[in-house]
Amino acid sequence: MSSYRLFLRTAFSLLGIMFFAGCVNINYVGQEYAQRNPDAEIMFYNSRDDVPKNTYRIIGRANIDAPGGYNPAEIKKKILKKARACGADAVEVVEFKREKTGEQKISSPGNEYDGVVGTWANNGVRSDGSPIYVDSFDKTVPLKQSVHETFELKIKVFFLISNERFQEFQKQAAEEQQKDRARERMERDIESKKPVDKRELEMLDVAKSVQADL
Repeated sequence: MSSYRLFLRTAFSLLGIMFFAGCVNINYVGQEYAQRNPDAEIMFYNSRDDVPKNTYRIIGRANIDAPGGYNPAEIKKKILKKARACGADAVEVVEFKREKTGEQKISSPGNEYDGVVGTWANNGVRSDGSPIYVDSFDKTVPLKQSVHETFELKIKVFFLISNERFQEFQKQAAEEQQKDRARERMERDIESKKPVDKRELEMLDVAKSVQADL
């Protein structure tokens, strides 16, 4: 098994990751079908190699954006919810990657300070309760800071429907088209058999006579 597929399997099955605040955006483009049985299982495939051949058709694609620390299990749950709403039978992961979006500086808790070596004097407390120190030059001594990189998850998936269900929907669509055409023919026949309004005939005769005079 490749390291990429191993990463995907681990990412989507891991439940103990810390949950970070933020939202998951799912942008879906494609077709929507009648929902299946609410209890029907939506299959989730981590790669194309996992998808059984000649079993499904692609009905749409979705791009998902989420904060880098978002729980992958929650992301998977939201993708499956969207797939069910679109009437899909399965989801195929096309791409799963982390993109660096920036850096965040976080001050160290407690009494870890930067600054010159010398005499420090307590000059109050910060909002978090840690003391504020000034050095012998009367300059505020800053807390030590650590730099943390921030990431965003970028995921691309296909929504799939089984070949059997696709054929069923195609058959239903064809039957609906035949009914619409039959209804249109019937309306045209009824319209052609309507008695002609005498006033309309008189107006036509007047128009013809006016044209003849011109």
